[in-house]
Amino acid sequence: MTIIGITTGPFFFKARMEAAAPQTCRWFQGRLPFGSRIIHVRWSGEAVWIPFGNEKTELGFENHTSHPTKGEILLYPGGLSEVEILLAYGDVA
Repeated sequence: MTIIGITTGPFFFKARMEAAAPQTCRWFQGRLPFGSRIIHVRWSGEAVWIPFGNEKTELGFENHTSHPTKGEILLYPGGLSEVEILLAYGDVA
């Protein structure tokens, strides 16, 4: 189990990398540390997201969901829209 730290403004969080998504975790870890702007979602619910624009991941879907629970961090590997990370803090789809 790999634990990473996330700092945003004055806040610090610990996150556990999910063993059920090894390729996704390797892709994510290969980009650490990175800095980006966190943007509040527009219509999806209670979450913030980090867009990666035109970056390519070459990843498929692993352990995927479209309804994360509070505290989950999702990586959308691209395809129908841009690559992005979603950090859920409540109900979101």
